[in-house]
Amino acid sequence: MVMRLNPGWLWRGAQLWLLAGLACVFVAPGPGRAEDDIVAEEPSAIFQKDAAVLDAKNAAAVRQNLVAQYENTVYQHHALSRRRGRKGFVPANRVAPREWMERFMALWIGRIEASCAVTEPQRVRLKEVLWVDLEPVVTQIEADLARYGALRLEGRRGDTDVLEASQRMHEDAIRVRDMLARAIAEDSLFFKVLSTTLAEEQHERLMADFAASRAGRWAGTVAGSLDMLDGTLGLTAKQHAGLEKLLLERQPKLYVYPPQAESIHVRFALVSIELASVEEHVLKDLVNERQWAALEGLRWSGETLRPHYVKQGWYEP
Repeated sequence: MVMRLNPGWLWRGAQLWLLAGLACVFVAPGPGRAEDDIVAEEPSAIFQKDAAVLDAKNAAAVRQNLVAQYENTVYQHHALSRRRGRKGFVPANRVAPREWMERFMALWIGRIEASCAVTEPQRVRLKEVLWVDLEPVVTQIEADLARYGALRLEGRRGDTDVLEASQRMHEDAIRVRDMLARAIAEDSLFFKVLSTTLAEEQHERLMADFAASRAGRWAGTVAGSLDMLDGTLGLTAKQHAGLEKLLLERQPKLYVYPPQAESIHVRFALVSIELASVEEHVLKDLVNERQWAALEGLRWSGETLRPHYVKQGWYEP
């Protein structure tokens, strides 16, 4: 049997389905769009919260990095302050600045005792005088570390405020390192008191040991640098001996402590600085034209580096 569908029924059915659909659209709670808005806002709020946490963590890392760089810049040339770590030399700066300075002072007094036996009254007097110049250094280090450890940072590592803070940190660290160098320089109060506290024989022996230490460091610097020049310039034995004699006679005034020729780069730069101060005709008499062309580059490099090395305290003209 074949069932026939009435077209009128089909039309009325379609109308009913259409009305039902429209009812669902208009009667269903309007927050359909509001809910979409809320869903769209929640990830944004969460992202902002996570970003704030990330910035806070990054700011803490930047502060820690600034403190570590400050300490490394201040202490970097002092063997007392460094230890061998898994990633190379790192500053042994987990001690308070005052404790570090007491160790530094003990090391200095120990060097004097190794050169000439001192009495207990002499030792006490030297420590008192040395501390007069070292205490302001400690106070400044403590103030700087406190400031950079609590520094407010609004941006990430590459932002301008962080770069400005890093630049200020290096300037502060170099200034403090200069204060430390002046406290033990030959024109310091400590060295002046040495001559009145020690007996004449003790003082002469100590000054001779200091002079020998400077001469030995400079001789090592010259030897290492000339070994490099031998390979690049092809120096003959006579040329090597002539340059060595010239440089040894021009020993610059280097700080007694700390040893500044740890790095071959520093050594070579110091020799380049001295070569830049030698009269041109003197060097030309020692080398040929090809070698002179290379030495001119070294002399230019020395002229360029001299102000920086003087500022760093590695070289004193």
